[in-house]
Amino acid sequence: MKNIIENILREEARASKILQDAKEEAGRIVKEADKEKEKIIYQAVSQAEAFSQEQKENFESTFIVEKKNILENVRKEQLVLRNKKNIEIPETARRIFSHIIDIR
Repeated sequence: MKNIIENILREEARASKILQDAKEEAGRIVKEADKEKEKIIYQAVSQAEAFSQEQKENFESTFIVEKKNILENVRKEQLVLRNKKNIEIPETARRIFSHIIDIR
């Protein structure tokens, strides 16, 4: 009977040791997983920041090009209008002058 109790106590001690080792291993695995999670999150945030900065720069450069094109088109339109007015004013003045002379 004494042998049976001693065997049970030894098995219990061995089982307790196995359980303790398993808990320690689980704790180690959880710590490693937390470290890996933090590493992945840091990489994802870094990549997202780099991507957003790149996108911002692309949008800004595209916007600047579009702005320059629009300004150039407006300048060309204004030049055409200015030239048209410069041509029309002397012609209009000549017609008015001719009309005034004809009235007398």
